[in-house]
Amino acid sequence: MPFDSTFELDVLGGAARDAKYRDRVRRVIRAADPWTSAHTRSTWRVIDKLENGDVFTAEIAAKFLAGIEDDDDRAEVKLVVKAILSKPPAAAGYAAGLLEEWTRRAGLIAGTAKVVDKLAVGDTLGAEEVIRTLRLDPAALRNGVEGGDWFEGWEERQRARKEEVDNPDLRPVIRTRIAGLDHVLKGGIRVEELGLIVGFTNVGKSFFALNFAFTGAASGVPTLYISTEMSKALVDTRLDARFFKRESSDFYTAAFSKADLEEFEERRERARATLERRLFTYAVPVNSLTKGGIEDLLDDCEQKSGERVPFLVMDSADHMLPSTRIPEKRLQQSAVYWDLKAIVAERKVACWSTCHAPGSYKPLLTEFDQAESKEKGKIASTVLTLNQTPDEQRHDLLRIYVAKNRGGEKGSIHWIATDYARGSIEETEAPDGFEEDEDE
Repeated sequence: MPFDSTFELDVLGGAARDAKYRDRVRRVIRAADPWTSAHTRSTWRVIDKLENGDVFTAEIAAKFLAGIEDDDDRAEVKLVVKAILSKPPAAAGYAAGLLEEWTRRAGLIAGTAKVVDKLAVGDTLGAEEVIRTLRLDPAALRNGVEGGDWFEGWEERQRARKEEVDNPDLRPVIRTRIAGLDHVLKGGIRVEELGLIVGFTNVGKSFFALNFAFTGAASGVPTLYISTEMSKALVDTRLDARFFKRESSDFYTAAFSKADLEEFEERRERARATLERRLFTYAVPVNSLTKGGIEDLLDDCEQKSGERVPFLVMDSADHMLPSTRIPEKRLQQSAVYWDLKAIVAERKVACWSTCHAPGSYKPLLTEFDQAESKEKGKIASTVLTLNQTPDEQRHDLLRIYVAKNRGGEKGSIHWIATDYARGSIEETEAPDGFEEDEDE
């Protein structure tokens, strides 16, 4: 059963550019040979020989091609090499996932055949040993596992850190553009972290999450925003209000003058280079989205943008379904956030989700104030709670409380002036007479 050739170039392209991805492919290919042709197989063998810090370059490719004596073979391999070098893969992570799925299936088929053969000759112990091997050593179970000697790894860590400094796109830090919050988060939101935005109904969780998505995209970071609570039309209208600095209600009537429309078009043209193919918005029905569905949407966005999408914003993961069937709501909710945690680790993305607070009003929500399951606060790397008294609501003020922050300090409060009509939030000063200790 061959691996689908549609995804081979993405697998090779990802392995040619990234050492960690290359190791991931190596682990899978040890268990089976998935290549559909000798040309892709021989190209992989060259890429497989690259050292950790190397990438597959035109110079390496030229030496490789020069060593192929048969003209027809050289022409075929040249097409493969050209495709790899011409542009980054559209969905390398998705392709590797399919490769791992193929390997698991092929391993199970081969293993089952061995079990049948052992049982046919009465070797029950041998059959059990085969089953034990299948259960304990599937290559895909090691996907994403990184480890080794800490002391010996120093030089490699320094090389990786230097590479990330020189190439910020490898591990982007996504600014929230709330200065105090960015300071506490050591520059902003980071990939491979799961964050929660917790608050009661109508406190502004959706607006806050949408602002995270907008500022991320405006900073040049491809971003996926998924809503399980609003229609795509409503999400996009709020973004229109945010971008054009007009009230949302204006867009429902579409009563714009010719001058307004010309101004809008000028603004769009100025922002095209920054925002085009940077922010993707999707709406999904309540209790229908799973981990697999999110990965499909990420793959879809990566194909459309031509780049990796490192920032995922959810509103809200509370309305997702876990990958496995779980009857109890509390455990179901915990499983959903573990699924998000897995996406964060496997796809190397930053994921932030809004999360509903339970029960009645509290002046200050903590890291464990999440509806249905307090486990969410334990699973997340960072928890921000949105807090508002009735008086603060009347004055369009909101308090962000850093309830949890594995990367640095927690416990600080950041004041926000809200303009929900225009879909915007801005940092502001604490009102006169406010003392943090009173709320904490």
